[in-house]
Amino acid sequence: MKRIAYIIIGLMGMMAVQAQDIKERIQVHTDKDFYLAGEKMGLKLFGTDEQGKALPFSRVAYVELLGDKDNAVRLKVEMNHATGEALMQLPYTLASGIYDLVAYTRWMRNEGEQVFSRQKIAVFNSLRYAQNQDHIEFIEGEAPAAAPLPAGSGIEVKTDKAAYGNRESVRLTLGNVPQDATLSVSVNRQDLSLGETTPQPVANHTGSQSSFLPEVEGFIIESRKTGEGSQTVHRPNLTIQGDDIQYYAGQQTPEGSVYFYTNTLKGVKEVVAGMEGEGHLELVSPFIATPQAEMQPIKLYRQNEEALTERSLALQANEIFYAQAEPQPIAPEKQFKYLVPKWNYNLDHYKRFATFEETFIEFMPGVSTSGPKGNRRIVVFDSDLKASGSGNALVLLDGVAIMNHELLLAYDPYLVKMVEVYVEDVAFGDQLYNGILSVKTPNRKLSGFTLPSTSVVSEFEGTQADTAYPMPSAKAETQPHMPDLRHTLYWNPSVTSRDTQLECRTSDMCGTYIVKVEGRTQDGKTVCGYASFEVK
Repeated sequence: MKRIAYIIIGLMGMMAVQAQDIKERIQVHTDKDFYLAGEKMGLKLFGTDEQGKALPFSRVAYVELLGDKDNAVRLKVEMNHATGEALMQLPYTLASGIYDLVAYTRWMRNEGEQVFSRQKIAVFNSLRYAQNQDHIEFIEGEAPAAAPLPAGSGIEVKTDKAAYGNRESVRLTLGNVPQDATLSVSVNRQDLSLGETTPQPVANHTGSQSSFLPEVEGFIIESRKTGEGSQTVHRPNLTIQGDDIQYYAGQQTPEGSVYFYTNTLKGVKEVVAGMEGEGHLELVSPFIATPQAEMQPIKLYRQNEEALTERSLALQANEIFYAQAEPQPIAPEKQFKYLVPKWNYNLDHYKRFATFEETFIEFMPGVSTSGPKGNRRIVVFDSDLKASGSGNALVLLDGVAIMNHELLLAYDPYLVKMVEVYVEDVAFGDQLYNGILSVKTPNRKLSGFTLPSTSVVSEFEGTQADTAYPMPSAKAETQPHMPDLRHTLYWNPSVTSRDTQLECRTSDMCGTYIVKVEGRTQDGKTVCGYASFEVK
């Protein structure tokens, strides 16, 4: 038992020592730099070293859009092979102003905030502006003509025509794309851009060297015990409610923190932190970037109001006519694919008694109890081998660890659908269990069961399950009775040298559109290209 713990802790220590010389950086591309509150921001992340070369190291990056302490949006991005992509939904409540888009990894926290990626993003809230809640600075005089396209660097971008009608297919051709380049491609109407901003000083919160381990496999979730009594935590665990076994054993540090070493938890919305004894565990936020003391206001010309009004009405119309369905939940990544139950019991096929204890005693030969009443433990063993159990079974209800077995023994069996019995010894970190009893309700929602105070359900946003930007296929049939008022015609953060022919479709919004292609090669070379076309 101790040997297992020593091996795990030893590997963690070696990882930290070997990684000390690694200087990780995050580079971020966005689909544009001026947004309306309520729009979606497309994000492409690159993990690099100090020289800009691709560095496949951390599996999770943290992104914060920070205005001030009251205006912020945060998300976690899964990194694969040194790249990641995400969609940031901007709330309708965001105030107008110039925001900081900050990106970093847990490992980068060792060097302080001065190494975090930072860039400026403008957000305009038309509803707050109409109600005189936001301050906008207007520039006197006529708005200058649109700036010419910036010079490209290596990438050639061509459109099949210079001008298009509404709802017409646009064919894009990319040339001179390096074989190892990863690109992001966006097509947006040219109406407003961020413009010049005043640099703001960045706070330098430096951590001690290697005090933060890198997340090379997935989230390292930090928690701390609250409550009276000893601060020592017994059998800390993190579980995810659902059909599969997702159990993570916690490791307590001398400083009192409890860390859970997990995977990327894609699509997970909440977790349950549990322990034995008194008190409970509270999760510590992984987001630490310092917001601005005060947001810089947006500066606009009076002529910009017409474009903003049109864009705001278009956003509201799209929300009404193309309401996005709630994403379907996805099954979490299986933690132990080799685990197979010895016995499965569908309680619909058995007589149910007054309590769950009476029910399983009658027809589950590999399950029993031990210990005095009031402190009994559920025992799982292989009855085929005539073996006895140790009383150290892991008991789960809809995937959530139940450390006080008395609660499940008194549970109403009519609320139970399935029971799975695993007889193998299973090690979760330094915690060893002699078998698993997994009890499942019909809807996997802990029906009629109240968790004890030692188990706390916490909101936890894992990495995004779906990062596809909502846009119609260029080949899909148009619906003439439905408005199409998209400002962003195309966003694709995963273009490679194999994708030299791309296609999108224009909307009902006329104007000049900019094609922006940006990317990086594996050796750190930055490449980009631009083109424009008209929609009349």
